[in-house]
Amino acid sequence: KRDESDFCQQRLPRESNSLKCQQAITVGRRPRHKMASAIFRALLFVTAVVSVSLAAPPSDVVVLDTDNFDRMTKEGVWFIKFYAPWCGHCKRMAPIWEQLAKRLLETGIRVGKVDADGETELGERFTIQHYPTLKIFEGGKATDYKGGTDMDSMHKFALEYKAKPRAQATTSSKPFISQP
Repeated sequence: KRDESDFCQQRLPRESNSLKCQQAITVGRRPRHKMASAIFRALLFVTAVVSVSLAAPPSDVVVLDTDNFDRMTKEGVWFIKFYAPWCGHCKRMAPIWEQLAKRLLETGIRVGKVDADGETELGERFTIQHYPTLKIFEGGKATDYKGGTDMDSMHKFALEYKAKPRAQATTSSKPFISQP
């Protein structure tokens, strides 16, 4: 294969300067660096489109941790799942929990989740002994959920809890004492 400079020298008279040589090389086709740049831009665009289409849809389930738990749950009614990322039951329940959050959105009941395996302080504080553990919170006080893990059972429980007079809510959490 011949070098492009050889091509230029053979086709143009000897007295031609390098500008004419460059023009002869690029006539009828894009220069190689511009072609590479166009291909790179196209690949970048395709990658961006694929990334956006594969991104997780926004969730109505609030991720709670040690830093935001008290602040978020001090007002309103919260239905919270304490889970472990490695737990098979938790993984199977995840899409149901997402659907529950959407259904409860209009009722004012917030739905959250706590990775109790990673957030050990919260797991200990609320005596989480198995996964998933579901609790409903109001004013920082927790009530254990002991029903089924199907959508209808959890939805019914949350609505009935909210309809109850507030004096009936019981606590099952240990009081949190901050240490200096």
